[in-house]
Amino acid sequence: MNANRWLDRALWLSFGLIVAFAASYFLFANEPVSASTSDRSEDIIMATGLIDNDGEGVFILDTVTGDLKGWVLDSRNGSFSTGYAINVMEYLGVNANSKPDFSMVTGSQTFRPARGQSQFASTVIYVAESTTGRVGAFAIPWGNARRNNAAPTVVPFEPLPQAVAEFRNQGAIR
Repeated sequence: MNANRWLDRALWLSFGLIVAFAASYFLFANEPVSASTSDRSEDIIMATGLIDNDGEGVFILDTVTGDLKGWVLDSRNGSFSTGYAINVMEYLGVNANSKPDFSMVTGSQTFRPARGQSQFASTVIYVAESTTGRVGAFAIPWGNARRNNAAPTVVPFEPLPQAVAEFRNQGAIR
């Protein structure tokens, strides 16, 4: 009688585990997992960010020249497919002789473009410069046409003109 009791318990436990695993698979299997990271050395800041559900990009800011560059990793062949570039020193109005001090992070943003407007990736790059107190946001032009482009291309980042602020001047926005 004791053996039957243990067998019943083992069967019910097994049944419960199977139901729990099946439910978790069907309920949570399609939720994408994403993470971004950043690191810096003396002269560069590097960050990653999700481009779409199929891939991510890597972005490098040269803190000496102000050149921000990025590349999207092609999920089909493992090579960099699309490149991006902009000079953030020029865009933010930073004097190169003032020994600029940059910070950079990536963030997640869903853009809903109006008809005829550009499509953007789901990552935004934020760059701040401490001697001027300015911060700017840069979008990444992206869409199916870029993903399906067989030849690697380089296009400019899209500065978001309404997303420039001065964090040292009462949050003034230009």
